[in-house]
Amino acid sequence: MRKLLWLAFVCSFFYANAQELRAPAYPIITHDPYFSLWSFGDTLNASSIKHWTGKDRPLIGILTVDGKPYQFVGTTPSQYNEVLPTAEKKGYEVKYTEQQPASGWEKAGFDAAQWKTGMAPFGDGAGSNPVKPKNSYTKDIWYRRTFDLAKTDWKNLQLNISHDDDVQVYLNGVSNF
Repeated sequence: MRKLLWLAFVCSFFYANAQELRAPAYPIITHDPYFSLWSFGDTLNASSIKHWTGKDRPLIGILTVDGKPYQFVGTTPSQYNEVLPTAEKKGYEVKYTEQQPASGWEKAGFDAAQWKTGMAPFGDGAGSNPVKPKNSYTKDIWYRRTFDLAKTDWKNLQLNISHDDDVQVYLNGVSNF
């Protein structure tokens, strides 16, 4: 009886510890590093399928059982209405500086007339953005993009941003929006 009790204890100990372990991602399709799709969720249909870099790669698996469809892989990708174009599609003009700006630079009324003018995006051109940067820069850069929106009563407005390393974003002087 003791051996059986001991065996039950050991099995439950290993089972409990195994439940705490989880891989960060599970391969769905792998061919090479440039063509591989992964699930980052606990279940296949709880999150979107992604490239190993974390970029969404929508993949949906649906099977039909007794005439009823079931989604077993991926989630339906979110659809967004673009309010202000990003540099993913087309560059846009900004005022920028590579020197620490004066305090209040992030506020709407700041005068950036002395700053340089250039086209975003900025970078070294190594990213996957189809709009290649026309401007390279040093370690630090601050830039301002001015825009006017006729409609501002959206619900669930979201910011789509791509950056490398540290970034702080302000909208009319507020960073916690």
